Amino acid sequence: MQAKEDHRGHEEENALRQLEAARDEFSRAMDDDFNTPAALTAYIKIVGMAEEQAKKPSAGVATSILSTMRELGSILGVLETEAVPQERVMELVKLVLELRSELRAKREYALADRIRERMMKMGLLVEDTAEETRWIG
Repeated sequence: MQAKEDHRGHEEENALRQLEAARDEFSRAMDDDFNTPAALTAYIKIVGMAEEQAKKPSAGVATSILSTMRELGSILGVLETEAVPQERVMELVKLVLELRSELRAKREYALADRIRERMMKMGLLVEDTAEETRWIG
């Protein structure tokens, strides 16, 4: 029983050392003229550690990994759940569609189609009907 606990303690220490090494790698990358690809590589290592930790959880290690992911993720913007409030995005889409409708009314179809195509590339399907223009996102 004691050997199993010692082994578990060694695994936790090793995981925390790996976490600290990945954190240092991240910091060095950001200090190197904001080397985002290298910083993301370090961050992905931490995500991998989190996946491994889920297989045999340790509260202390899991808490440290999660805390590090939140801290470094906020620097990269990868864990931001809503950087721009949804209402603002909807207002912006509505404005773009209103401008697009005005272009269509002026028979400037090429520009109106270009806007629709760009919106489609962003995952927003624009449907024109006789009554209105709708979008599905």
